[in-house]
Amino acid sequence: MNTPESFSLRSSGKQMSPMELRRRESKTPETLALFVKEVQELSVPEETVKNWELLLSAVRTVDDRIDHVQDPEVRRVLVERIKASVEGAAADFPDDPEFEQALCAVQILSSGLGEERKAFFHTLLSLILRVTEEIKVETDPHKAVRLTLLEGQMTSKLLLPFLPEEFKQSDRYQKLVHALSRLGRAGNSFDTFVDLSSDYNAGAVKIKPTFLNRVLFLGAALSSAAATVKDTGVSGELLEKLSHSAIANTRQVTTKGRETN
Repeated sequence: MNTPESFSLRSSGKQMSPMELRRRESKTPETLALFVKEVQELSVPEETVKNWELLLSAVRTVDDRIDHVQDPEVRRVLVERIKASVEGAAADFPDDPEFEQALCAVQILSSGLGEERKAFFHTLLSLILRVTEEIKVETDPHKAVRLTLLEGQMTSKLLLPFLPEEFKQSDRYQKLVHALSRLGRAGNSFDTFVDLSSDYNAGAVKIKPTFLNRVLFLGAALSSAAATVKDTGVSGELLEKLSHSAIANTRQVTTKGRETN
């Protein structure tokens, strides 16, 4: 995120080699761990970083599959199957082993959480899927910006259940939640600013990529990024690292997906 893109669920049309794609994906959770440490003054365990890496990769794959379904009713059925799979039903997609593997990964990750954290994770994921659908069909650009901010904010919180209990018990925990929310809002908005034309042409959104509409998303991104710096005091250098990690630029590996449309 040249402005923080860390929690965007959108993909870029920018072409990247597979090696560059893997390199960026592998560094993102580590950079997020540095962000968390700077905000909360606690080091994120290596196991948590690995869980984040698996989770974010799986979420990108799942979201990519949803993006490529044009029919709203077919998409609704797919989303219901996804939610059921995450909550324990068999992830039965034999024609798409990568998608099936991603669902199994999310299922396994969430099954390792305590009951309270698992319930939070499942509820949050369901809400994100609902907001993502609302974004796809929204025609009012101002409402779309608000939904995009909300989507990024909620997506950032998917990381929280995987942190050790000492993080939640810390007196800086709420500051961390707030900082991740700001970061997610900035990332999702900036990614939409970048990708609005390609998303519109692919039929993934209904907001036309006019200059004014794109400026709305850019303004939301810059405002949230500035708030992240002001509220947390994180260094510009760290935000730059988050920029280069760019989950948004690799979301759902849609560089490949765009080529198939």
